[in-house]
Amino acid sequence: MIRMSALASRLKRRLLPVDRPPDQLVGDPDAPYIFRWRLWPKNPLINAYLHNVVRADDEAALHDHPWPSVSIMLAGTIDETFAARKGEKVRKLRAGDVVLRKSRFAHRLSPVLTEPAWTLFITGPRVREWGFHCAQGWRDWKTFVEARKGGKYNGCDDP
Repeated sequence: MIRMSALASRLKRRLLPVDRPPDQLVGDPDAPYIFRWRLWPKNPLINAYLHNVVRADDEAALHDHPWPSVSIMLAGTIDETFAARKGEKVRKLRAGDVVLRKSRFAHRLSPVLTEPAWTLFITGPRVREWGFHCAQGWRDWKTFVEARKGGKYNGCDDP
């Protein structure tokens, strides 16, 4: 993790407040956990999103991504739980923090809701499928989400 407060302050002034509705609601449409704005048209090489993180990621398992990424914390605080050699660790991400992640980096975000949490999220090219890190092993996102439907299973359990 790198600390770049001046860069984050300049980006925050340039990007916030947002003057249009989000392009995507991430999570349950009735209770999204991230509001997402695309900063330019989606393409296969590099994409940038403004994220307003309003709730925690799914707690059933840590997740990874299909691409390497960079997160720049613009405002607020997020607790990031991530896989470590011996279990899980938590680090606090604050405005000015820059986090580089490989696609297989398993993590979960939980905003500390004393103020809105905003990030600039930049992705590289897609290099793999993404999914969740369950106790029984990695599970692709489609299987995980399907198991969650109806609320009977936590996504890691087989229906």
